[in-house]
Amino acid sequence: MQMSKFIDKLKHLSGGAPEPMGFRPRQPAPPKPKMQLAASVAPESVGSLAGLVGVADALILALPADGALDKVPQRALDIPWGGWLKEAGVGVPDLAGKGCDFIVFPVHAPVEVIQGSQLGKILAVDASLGDGLLRVVNDLPVDAVFMTATAGDDSLTWERLLLLQRFGNLLTKPLLAPISANVTSSELQALWEAGIDCVVIEAAATEKLKNVRQTIDSMSFPLPRRREKAGALIPRINHEPHHVAEEEEGE
Repeated sequence: MQMSKFIDKLKHLSGGAPEPMGFRPRQPAPPKPKMQLAASVAPESVGSLAGLVGVADALILALPADGALDKVPQRALDIPWGGWLKEAGVGVPDLAGKGCDFIVFPVHAPVEVIQGSQLGKILAVDASLGDGLLRVVNDLPVDAVFMTATAGDDSLTWERLLLLQRFGNLLTKPLLAPISANVTSSELQALWEAGIDCVVIEAAATEKLKNVRQTIDSMSFPLPRRREKAGALIPRINHEPHHVAEEEEGE
């Protein structure tokens, strides 16, 4: 099965590669954990993406409702890119033929549109999704989760950090989140500790994207805590029968 280049990189560089077991020849050191940077691209901006080479780890292209893919970047761009299926009219086979690496789709997308595709699958969910449904996402055949934000809600407030931390606590899959291009190194560190593996910034802010790239490259990202499947704690009840000693009557 074909593996998405971006998803593969996301899993290796965000969670760290596992140490080999047993007595084996020394292998090259795995790449250090590193937050990924994705650029969100509007349909009218796809013709000017050359400036993002070497800056963004991935591109997320918001596809137009009419499904026009003429300006989609070609394979030679050398940046993994994915299509954001905001509308059900865009066909996944068309994306694969254009060199698409992954797809971002909302929870209301028809299953038949996504099922069977060899592309990486990123589920876009709203911050209001309940804890129970968030845990169910761990069992779905998706590779990562994108926590969406409303317009102007990409700044890092304590309220937003609280929501992101909740997602990071409940999800075992890589987590993406949109953030302002003015994000600082201390905010990036807080996002990493909350469980965010990739920040998504609008591509229109090219110069600020370059600054974020330099900031990420200069930072040290400690290996995040191991994500384990969250479950409800149920009191343990001892079902062993209680034996009562009976005194035998002497004759």
